Amino acid sequence: MPSWHSHHGLKTRILQPTTRSLRASNNMPRGAKQKQERSSREDWLREALELLGEMGISSITIDALCNRLGLTKGSFYWHFSGRQELLSAMVERYASTHPLEIRERLEQSGLDDWGQLQQLSQEAYEKYARIDHAMRIWAEDSEETLEAVKQSDAKTLRFHEQKLKAMGVPLKKARPIARLILCASLGYSFARPSLGGKKEYDEMGPLIKSLIDLEIQAKN
Repeated sequence: MPSWHSHHGLKTRILQPTTRSLRASNNMPRGAKQKQERSSREDWLREALELLGEMGISSITIDALCNRLGLTKGSFYWHFSGRQELLSAMVERYASTHPLEIRERLEQSGLDDWGQLQQLSQEAYEKYARIDHAMRIWAEDSEETLEAVKQSDAKTLRFHEQKLKAMGVPLKKARPIARLILCASLGYSFARPSLGGKKEYDEMGPLIKSLIDLEIQAKN
């Protein structure tokens, strides 16, 4: 029987392998079947998110993913009942892990609070900007995706606020400065390359740090 798992307010339908998927697996050539067995649900999700970042939501088809991974549709249907379940799983993964993966690593990095803020912005710009941009475009036509983006942004803002308060920024100023940092990162990611590259992006850091220092001095 199918079951529903809820994560951060999002419901994702989890299906057990169907008779059809089991039959497809049993009828595969041995080499293809072994390759299927080595693939995981995570492999499909990772590749789907990469393709989303490269070409947008309309590019997410079962055929396209099979071609990119060199796997059969039988492998896909082993993990997903169809395209819609894949899309829901992509949304759930984005909401539950982005930008948690970076933040957890930064907490163990030994960087100071400002260094962690800088590193988070750098990695978001360099590694995740395309996926993030594509998710926001997709969210214009999908309530489920919009909710995932909101959850991701809320987690990022909380991280920024925590670091700013630890640096000595007053609470009432930490929140708007956190929004400024996030908006600067997102805005520059959307506008590149017309506004320049990494060098120009890095030039914004000292300006934001100056604003933070002014707020800390005003508090004292």
